[in-house]
Amino acid sequence: MARPLTKEQKAGIERLSGIRDEDIDFSDAPECTDAELAGACRPGHGGARPGAGRKPSGNVPLYVRVPAAWAEKWRAQARKTKRPLSEVILGHISQPAGR
Repeated sequence: MARPLTKEQKAGIERLSGIRDEDIDFSDAPECTDAELAGACRPGHGGARPGAGRKPSGNVPLYVRVPAAWAEKWRAQARKTKRPLSEVILGHISQPAGR
């Protein structure tokens, strides 16, 4: 939740609201190149930070149908060991057959 404006802030807004666009002097502002404008984002909308987001795991999604009993067993084991379900399933399918 935003804090209320102070008296000084309200006075500054009131003073600036009386200025017309034509009266603003932009002569001391540096020129923006096309590359700078292309990379600019709208104020208040942030943008992606370099390196932000989930890193690629190298895994691909795969849809496989298994018996309901297996699925419930794996879910229960994942809850009990507090591990992701995919980790539990990988442990089972990477074991040699007959174990």
